[in-house]
Amino acid sequence: MKKCLFDESKICTEDCDECFKCEYDPNKTCDNCGKCLGIDGVDIRGIKVEEIAENEDESKEYTNDIIEDTYISHEPIYDDYKEGEDTWDFIDDIKDLKDLIENPKNLSEEFIEEFPGLIRLKNKDK
Repeated sequence: MKKCLFDESKICTEDCDECFKCEYDPNKTCDNCGKCLGIDGVDIRGIKVEEIAENEDESKEYTNDIIEDTYISHEPIYDDYKEGEDTWDFIDDIKDLKDLIENPKNLSEEFIEEFPGLIRLKNKDK
């Protein structure tokens, strides 16, 4: 007794032809064009297989080789890094700066908004 592909509680009658309807055009019979496999952005391109592991030991060995090949060292990026170089001053931490920035007149005269949220003091030397 074969079950229906769309409803497991039903028995396949083979005369309803629901299995053979095209996903794109329900009035058309499926011709195996494969267009329905790409629905919802699913990539249906092939995958190149280099080799198949014959047993679990080969699989573990291959996995360990990949891990060793792609191991990333966790050494510091900056050799001459000095503590405190990357400290930031936040607007709320500097006395009266928030009030100064929130005034639109001051903002155009004394500050430049480089990007939304990134405001820097204009260089008065230029």
